[in-house]
Amino acid sequence: MINHLSIQQFTQLVELKDYRPPTKKEYVRMIRRLSDHFQSDPASLNQNQIREYFLFLRQHKEFGRSAMSIAKAALRCFFTELVKVEGWTVFNDLRIACPQVLPVVVMLLSANIGTVCLTRRTSPR
Repeated sequence: MINHLSIQQFTQLVELKDYRPPTKKEYVRMIRRLSDHFQSDPASLNQNQIREYFLFLRQHKEFGRSAMSIAKAALRCFFTELVKVEGWTVFNDLRIACPQVLPVVVMLLSANIGTVCLTRRTSPR
């Protein structure tokens, strides 16, 4: 693992931004993983390589919604605030959909749809 100057600068940037400690750790870790993946200084990468990396994370590493969100935020911070790239659309192109989970009540009803009985109460006369 090579410690590139841009990674050191990014570590300082997230310190200056006063992110929470777990956020700092994950952001720097994501940039290190990017650097290891391409075996080069992450500041020298272009937009197509970043797009390819997001596809790699999603398809081969099978990153879920949370991990993809962290990766997107870390790379966006690195490239827009440290490297100062302009005109890149890759961060807007990457969509991270929220899971479509049914409410608990609907899930219970749909699970027992065959056993649902309706009872009718009669009013006392």
